[in-house]
Parts: sequence; C-alpha cells; structure tokens
Amino acid sequence: MSRKRESEAVLSLDSFLDIVTNVVGVLILVAVVTVLGTGDIGISAGPSALYAPKAGSTRYLFEIVNNEVFYVDESGIAKKVQDEVKAAIAEKPSAEAVSAYLNNNIVGNEFYRIRGEIRDEGLVWVYSRKPDVSGENKDTLPLPHSAFRQKLDRAAAEGAFVYFVVHEQSFDAFQKARELTQEKGVSMGWHPVPGTGAIRMAQRGTLGNRIQ
Repeated sequence: MSRKRESEAVLSLDSFLDIVTNVVGVLILVAVVTVLGTGDIGISAGPSALYAPKAGSTRYLFEIVNNEVFYVDESGIAKKVQDEVKAAIAEKPSAEAVSAYLNNNIVGNEFYRIRGEIRDEGLVWVYSRKPDVSGENKDTLPLPHSAFRQKLDRAAAEGAFVYFVVHEQSFDAFQKARELTQEKGVSMGWHPVPGTGAIRMAQRGTLGNRIQ
C-alpha cells in the first residue's frame, strides 16, 4: 500500500472563508449605515397621481417671490391692455407702438404694472410688481378664503392646471403651495428663476405649459 507523496499539495479553504466573512461583514455594515442615514427622510403620503390637463386647458399662473404668492391674472391684464391700447391708438398698433404706450403709461392691476420689450421672439410683456404690495405667505395659503385656495378650487373644477414661477429663497412658500395643489389633485408645473426681478412672458414658447 503506497503512501501519499509528502510533496503533494493539500487544498485549504481557510483563506476563502476569511474573504467571504470579511465581505459579508462589510455589506452588513453598509446596510446599517444606510438605514441610520435615511432615518430623517420622509415619504409624502399625499396623492401621487396627477392627471395631465386637456388640450387648451386654462393656466393659472402664480409668482412666488420673497416667500409670498401672487396670482398673475393673465387674461384680465391682457384685456385691460388691449382695451387701453385700442382706445389710445386708432389704427392697428404695431409691436413698437404697444411697447411705447405701455412704457409711458401705467397699465395693469393692483399687483402688477405691465411694460413692453421688443426682442427677437416679438413683443415681450414685463410683469413688474408694484411697490409695497403683499402676497400670501405659507401660513395664509391654506385658509379657506385665501385667494390661492379660491383659484385652486376653480382650477380643479375647470380641469385646469397651475404654474408657478419660483424666485430664489422662496421655496418655503412654494413647498406649501405645491402640497395644497397635490392634495387637490390639480396638475402643476414650475420654473425657478434667479433674483427677485420682474417676470417676462412672450406670446410664443411652451415652458409655462409643461406640467409635472
């Protein structure tokens, strides 16, 4: 009966088991750290499904600046501008004539004065907030009789959508407005802008019609 040769190699699994143990230990440590690190993350329990508005749906536009929410009455202001320009200029006005009239006369509503700018894309309307006007803050937005809630209820009834122009350092008010919009099930979109200056809107473009 022959003996095994002393030079024959013997396979050992000790090193392999050490590697597996170390890898499993690292994975467990990573999992623990991940769970502890996400302890402060909240998941919204509100409605997660928003419906896209129908083609041609009304847009309710809001400007949020200095953590205050202002309703931009596009249709109301547009009608006022058209009526005043038509009364002041007998013939069909050019874009230059309309811009000159708006820049030389105070036209708008209680919150905004409208000016005109001529750019490559045509006549751009500049919505400048009047001095010493106040909007609604995050505490007054949820109140039943707030202007924002009334417009939101109307948007829901009409199948319309809302759009927010959000200036920097105004995300507290935007977060509350977005929360109320989601609770109501109204489609919405938003666009961040730097600074606190006037907002400009051209007749062409789709940015203000995109929803989320």
